Amino acid sequence: MTMALAGRPWSCWAVSVASPCASQRESGSPVGRTRRLTPELFEWHAPDGARGLMTYCVGLMLGQGLIFAADARGSEIASQSDRSCELSAYERGGDRVIVLLSSGDLTRSREVCALLGLGGADESESALWHAKTLQEVAMLIAGAVRKVVHFHAVRPGMRDAVLGASFILGGQVLGETPRLFRISSNADVLEADSQENYFQIGESDYGKPIIEWVVRCQTPLNDAARCLLASFDTTMRNSLTVATPFDLLTYRTDTLAVHMRRRFNAGSAYFADNSFP
Repeated sequence: MTMALAGRPWSCWAVSVASPCASQRESGSPVGRTRRLTPELFEWHAPDGARGLMTYCVGLMLGQGLIFAADARGSEIASQSDRSCELSAYERGGDRVIVLLSSGDLTRSREVCALLGLGGADESESALWHAKTLQEVAMLIAGAVRKVVHFHAVRPGMRDAVLGASFILGGQVLGETPRLFRISSNADVLEADSQENYFQIGESDYGKPIIEWVVRCQTPLNDAARCLLASFDTTMRNSLTVATPFDLLTYRTDTLAVHMRRRFNAGSAYFADNSFP
């Protein structure tokens, strides 16, 4: 689904939403809209059963571009599933492509996205559109994670509050190369490099070996995408907490546009022919 507001040169595709990175730019935080913490911001609650689901999310950085994949089952259980931030891509033609994956507590993930100005009726003023680098976006997400943790920690009986959600961020902003980050539930930020070129969050044990054995930075984009699908297949066969549907998104370096986005169900053609455009 592609969404665009009349007269605005941007769109949002919402499918359902290493080495330490360098310090934040010395020039200061990027401008843009971030929301104030209020009790009303945190009124949404995941339905029964949604909190207990384990998802599997992967972000992979290659010489040819980036690949993202995420189990979408948990987000489908949630109300307003197209805004649950399981796998979301934000693009503004010729300027940036930003992909955000989340795994863990859907309620907390939604709270973080709400602070960033995402998930509402109007996302055009989100700070994501004003950040000059993808690292700035990663720092914005980490800051939102800290705010959510603090908000709940000061509430009665919640002193040791834990976010219970982590994020993978990737994409490209005009003027820099594609980048990939992981933001943990305690707001630590890691950036992928040529030695460790992928991140997993959620149920990561079963799908890891095939990525380690097969994928290298020079692996062609389509071959790596097939490998990620095999990783998901292996994970689903070994873990009852991960199941179809799952989403796959690919991005080619310097195009500043999403290359391919696809949802795979139990009966998808992939399981018969492994075909890609």
